[in-house]
Amino acid sequence: MIIRAARLEDLDRLMALHERLQVHHESVEPRIWRPEFYAMAQRRSIHDENIRSANGAVYVAEEGDEIVGFLSGRVEEREGTTPGVVGYVQTAYIGEEWRGRGVGTALVARLFEFFESKGVEEASVRYVLANRGAAQFWEGFGFLPMVCTANARLSELRLRLAERSERAERRRKEDKG
Repeated sequence: MIIRAARLEDLDRLMALHERLQVHHESVEPRIWRPEFYAMAQRRSIHDENIRSANGAVYVAEEGDEIVGFLSGRVEEREGTTPGVVGYVQTAYIGEEWRGRGVGTALVARLFEFFESKGVEEASVRYVLANRGAAQFWEGFGFLPMVCTANARLSELRLRLAERSERAERRRKEDKG
């Protein structure tokens, strides 16, 4: 197994793994957003940019001719905030048959070497909460959830808004009566 920087000619194989990641996300969280063609093209563009950019990196784990996992990240300077230089882990995927065998750890080590070389003070990662394997993996490195992004369908919001409005109206009437 070798860990190396991704090359532009790896993009098709990276996207195939990215699609497997999406399938995995959908299996653990059925409400996850499903990208259409345009969104997947945009993700390909992000990987392309990270391969080409001095502030981006994509590393692959390769066994023979097969890419069995990858990890991408980006460094951003944040003016007027502390920490001022942050490394964002953008996408991580390890093939199911390769999980628990040190592949992810080796990829993280390479990405964090890149982050250190760029003066990163703190790293950040986002993962699907229902993906318990990812949560355990990242928390094992000391990542702690700080901000939660919560989603709701508008149809659900409308229903709950109506229920709350009815309860509030009943309370107002009870208070008067």
